[in-house]
Amino acid sequence: MPIRNIGLNLRAFVSFGFICLLLAGLGINALFKMEGLHQSAERLQNDWLPSVRQAGRINTAGLLYRLDARRFVMDDDRRSSESMNKLTGLKNSLLQEADTYGPLVSSPEEEEAYRKVKADASAYIAKIDELVELSKNKSDSELFAFIRDVTSPQAKALQASIEKLIEVNIKGAEQSGLVANRNYQSGLTVTMTLIILAIIITLIVATLFTRSIAKPVKALLDSTRRLAEGDLRTTVEINGADELTELQKASAAMLSNLKGTIQHISDASGLLASAAEEMSSITQDSTQGMQRQTQETEQAATAV
Repeated sequence: MPIRNIGLNLRAFVSFGFICLLLAGLGINALFKMEGLHQSAERLQNDWLPSVRQAGRINTAGLLYRLDARRFVMDDDRRSSESMNKLTGLKNSLLQEADTYGPLVSSPEEEEAYRKVKADASAYIAKIDELVELSKNKSDSELFAFIRDVTSPQAKALQASIEKLIEVNIKGAEQSGLVANRNYQSGLTVTMTLIILAIIITLIVATLFTRSIAKPVKALLDSTRRLAEGDLRTTVEINGADELTELQKASAAMLSNLKGTIQHISDASGLLASAAEEMSSITQDSTQGMQRQTQETEQAATAV
């Protein structure tokens, strides 16, 4: 359907409404990509980084507990309440740090690694408890041998499981970073594409809309200008079905009426000229008749 068959109001609404839809689409896409970036950043902040930090605390608590176990063996007064309380406090600290990690688990792989840490921590604590019991009646050399052969391998197993847990969280953080980067790249590509399309489509819509108004107005102006110069041969082209079409029809009707009026004036002028010519002929005949009467009167007077 030609664009001139659409009214100016509807045409303007459709044109500018389409441009607004393009802008809305661009904004919605930007918001969607920003939401993806926000989710990735939020997961880094509230999940992976706290998990890495808490795993580090478990590792620190385990190392302190391991060092204090060695201190316990070397302490001559190891059975004192102070020495026992210190070792017990570090054991409780390890258990607490391990339990604190539980709510931070967010994936099956992380759950598996966390369970391994819990199991190794419990096993290591059990070995240290056994060491404490042995300290009642074993010599220092036997206790050091127990640490070397029993608790140290279990401590290394705990260390390895904690490192595995940290590795899982680091991979998760890296994955979140990759997702954020993909969201950024895709968002940048889509946004640039939409901007270019919006510019092109806006130019096309603006050109069509402007031309649909300017072209008929210019044609009507040319016809009016020729009419003002006295050229009654001019015509007004009528096309479309919008408000400008109504203006063209009104101008064409005005031009037709003007031509009719001028034609009537021309016809009346012709009739007036004919009447004047006939009046002149009658006047001339009357003058000639009066002259003849005068001559006849003079001749009659001469004869008398």
